[in-house]
This record gives sequence, C-alpha cells and structure tokens, in this order.
Amino acid sequence: MVMRLKIVIPVIVLGLIVFLIFQSARPRESVAGFHPALAKAASPRSKPEISPRRNSAGRAAVFEDSAVAPNEISEEIRSQQVADRVAELMDLAMSDDASSLDTILSELNNSDPRLREAAVEAAVQFKSSKAVPALRDAAERAVDPEEKVRILKAIEFLSSSAPTEVSGTPP
Repeated sequence: MVMRLKIVIPVIVLGLIVFLIFQSARPRESVAGFHPALAKAASPRSKPEISPRRNSAGRAAVFEDSAVAPNEISEEIRSQQVADRVAELMDLAMSDDASSLDTILSELNNSDPRLREAAVEAAVQFKSSKAVPALRDAAERAVDPEEKVRILKAIEFLSSSAPTEVSGTPP
C-alpha cells in the first residue's frame, strides 16, 4: 500500500503540472483571424491599453518615458496572432476533409518560419499521403537546413504510413 502511494502521488502531481503548463500555453482568444489587415478589427482586449498621464493642469502629458514602445506592442500582437494561427492549424489537422488539408498546406508558403513549422506538424497529424507533393515543394524552397530536415522527416513518415483518403465530407 505504501509503495503504491509512493508511485501514485508523484504521477498525479506530474500530471497536474503538465495539465497546468498546457492550459497556460493555450491561446485565450482569437485575434480576428490571422491576416494583419484584420488586426485593426481585433477585440480591444488583444491590444494593450495605454492611457496618458495627466499633468497638474489636467492635460495629457507627453509620453517621453513610456514603458511600452510601439514596436513591442506590435510584436506582442504579432506573436499572439501567430499563436492563434498555430492553434487553428492544429485544429484543422484533427478534421478529415480536403479543404482543411489545403489550408494547412497553404501555410507551407508563409513567410513566418513558426507557421511553416506548424504547417508541417499539422500535415503529419493529418496523416494523409496527399500532403507529400506540397511538402516536397516546401523542402526544395527551404533555406534553413533544420527546417529542411523536419520537412524531409515528415515526408518520410507520411510516405511510409498507410495512405489515407481525404474525403470531402466527415464520416
């Protein structure tokens, strides 16, 4: 009985820690899609609020020593957009229709390496050999050797696994 507790309690604690890590890493809300032009229509919570300080006359003071620089704000928003798009790609990887696979494969051409990597992972999760030609094209275009290796491993995995059919409608 004591031996069981020595094993069960650490396993439960470890599982709780892993659960909390995944919950904290999960994006909280979508930022009006991913396209930068749509970011203007994003919800107000996605942009940090900056209210001007008031001087003694009650007028807005000039932001000479602002704690948040405009580049940092846009980078924070961009990172959130990338995280949201990665989550969308992983959700698409769990579906079983051709349009989802097409959307995933379209991200192989994205200029952001984080999204290209997520697209490769999503294509592997989709488990369709129909992704292999697009992955081959992406491997030929890849400049980064590590990215090229990841894509080639994905091609090898999808080529060696049993071919799956992608239907137009869910089963």
